[in-house]
Amino acid sequence: MNFPKFYKPKKPYKLYRFGKNNDGGYLVGTKSINKSKFLISYGISDDWSFELDILKKNQNLKVFSFDNTLSIKFLFKLIILNFLRIFYFKSNLRILFSSIYKFFNFIIIKKRINFKKKSIKYNDTIKITKKLTDIIFKIDIEGSEYRILDDLIKIKKKINAVIIEFHDIDLHHKKIQNFIRAIGLKLTHIHPNNYSLPDKHGNPTAVEITLERFTDELSGKLKLPNKSDMKCDPNNIDYILKFNN
Repeated sequence: MNFPKFYKPKKPYKLYRFGKNNDGGYLVGTKSINKSKFLISYGISDDWSFELDILKKNQNLKVFSFDNTLSIKFLFKLIILNFLRIFYFKSNLRILFSSIYKFFNFIIIKKRINFKKKSIKYNDTIKITKKLTDIIFKIDIEGSEYRILDDLIKIKKKINAVIIEFHDIDLHHKKIQNFIRAIGLKLTHIHPNNYSLPDKHGNPTAVEITLERFTDELSGKLKLPNKSDMKCDPNNIDYILKFNN
């Protein structure tokens, strides 16, 4: 069975990749970035490459990041853990050096990104955005995204773009379809996450979707994957999306 058609962008759009290679990078148009005042990231762990790339494009953006694990203590524990992996399991030194770099980089970039150690729950989005407008959301909260969809719809007039990863989509197709219809933004991109297991039809169970208010349309036919797309897991076979007619 092919993929549900409502996931397919209706037109090709001019998009750019922001964030690191493979998992952690997302596609979005520059109009969304340039016309926005705030970037709110839900779920960041130890990867803020997307946020830093966005700031390079629009230095006036104010960035707020919410994650229930990220802290100096968390990053220091990663250094200790990676050191032990090298000592006991002969792990790659690059992993240790990367965690050390992230520890010190986090201290530096706290001046640019407002990190908050917090889980996002019902109504939190309403409170966070009470005095904000022209917002970009980046959301990767491992299945909890379904708990905040109604809140996003309630503030849809404040939103310029939503970059969101949906998990276990085979269980939530209808809920996602209703959200895409209600949010009032154009679906400009979809990318399968090949870390996810296939459903019974061989389709991905996690996808990254970009929804935007301001777009640059391109001529010609839509081509997926986009030339800027990269496999989330570089060592795994990627999904090729084929949509229903």
